[in-house]
Amino acid sequence: MDKKTVRIFMLVIYFLLVSITILVMFNNYDTNRESAVLLFGLAVFLIVSFSVRFFCFYRYSRHNKFAQIMLLVDIMVVYWINLQDISNISQLYFYVLASDGIIFCYHRVTWIYAPFSYFSLVGTMIYKFTRWNYFDFWYLFAPLMEYTVYFVFTVVVVYALKHQINQKRVLDSTMDELRIRKLNLETTNRKLHETMEALEEMTVLKERNRIAREIHDTVGHTLTTVLIEIEAGKRLMQKKPDLAEEKLELAQEQVRKGLNDIRKSVRMLKEGSDLMTFIPSIHSLIEETEKHTGVSVKCIFADLPKMSAEQEKLLYRALQEGLTNGIRHGHGTEFEFTLEICDGRLYFILKDNGDGFDHITLGFGLTVMKERVKELDGNFDIFSQKGQGCCLRIDIPVKKEIVYESYSNSYSG
Repeated sequence: MDKKTVRIFMLVIYFLLVSITILVMFNNYDTNRESAVLLFGLAVFLIVSFSVRFFCFYRYSRHNKFAQIMLLVDIMVVYWINLQDISNISQLYFYVLASDGIIFCYHRVTWIYAPFSYFSLVGTMIYKFTRWNYFDFWYLFAPLMEYTVYFVFTVVVVYALKHQINQKRVLDSTMDELRIRKLNLETTNRKLHETMEALEEMTVLKERNRIAREIHDTVGHTLTTVLIEIEAGKRLMQKKPDLAEEKLELAQEQVRKGLNDIRKSVRMLKEGSDLMTFIPSIHSLIEETEKHTGVSVKCIFADLPKMSAEQEKLLYRALQEGLTNGIRHGHGTEFEFTLEICDGRLYFILKDNGDGFDHITLGFGLTVMKERVKELDGNFDIFSQKGQGCCLRIDIPVKKEIVYESYSNSYSG
């Protein structure tokens, strides 16, 4: 029960105990002094006993057994009061104490107090009838039935009232739990909404980076070869116009190819699939690079295992980026490209004879490549020294199933 309901019951019982005590004392005013003092003392004991039960025992469940014992003692005290009372008003104490036990004690023990109070009430009635009148069962039967009906009615009403209070307590508890769950659900929904927004932003950023990678990988290599063709054409314009025209036509061809590559990349981004198998793509890239830049690329790979689309795309883009940087920044003319498998890992090695450098600074393309390697649980390294060229090394985990057979070409150009 909630505190407000408990206080209301306490005040009602106090009021009833005091009112019954006043009526008992008033109706026994004409009795001898000793009897009146005894009645008053016992009535005060009842009020004090209820106060102790309520303030010391009922509030703490671990002390409820002491309260139950005290209540049984109070019923015996009321039985004693009834023996001294010349009126029948003190019988009302039994109703109050039975209600006290039903309301404040555990439900499993409340059945003790109602029968005990009832039989104590019947005992006092029988005692008074035999003391003041001769015992006649039929003469006692009518008032006994009357008090029985009153007592049963009181007990039923109090039980029903306690049941309603308990139901209300359960309902309030359920409503509080539902409110808490609602708040938790709102909090969860809010966090979920925030997570979805963050995920959406991450998805947009990831897609934006993916598009940036594709544009860089596709356009960068093509523009490098075009620039080389145009520069060669400019140098040959005066001395060898026919050869210069050939170089410009090659540059024009590369521009067209770059435009087609951009279209393929856009279509690949849309469809999510590659348009050319891995080895033919590698061969085509090497042939185009040798044709339009004049460099030579030696390609060697042992038996290669089956790779995922992401792994094949990574290796292709790494070769493309490595060739582009080696030509544009390192001014390399000879490249050696190797793919080999060892202990369940595929090793990508690209060496050039370019200028080399002492301090390594990763640009956009190499940074993107490093991120891709990391996403595939691989390792990314660059080794270079001034005047000794550069070596790009990547290794990634792969399966053991062999799909591509060994291949080797010789330097050309």
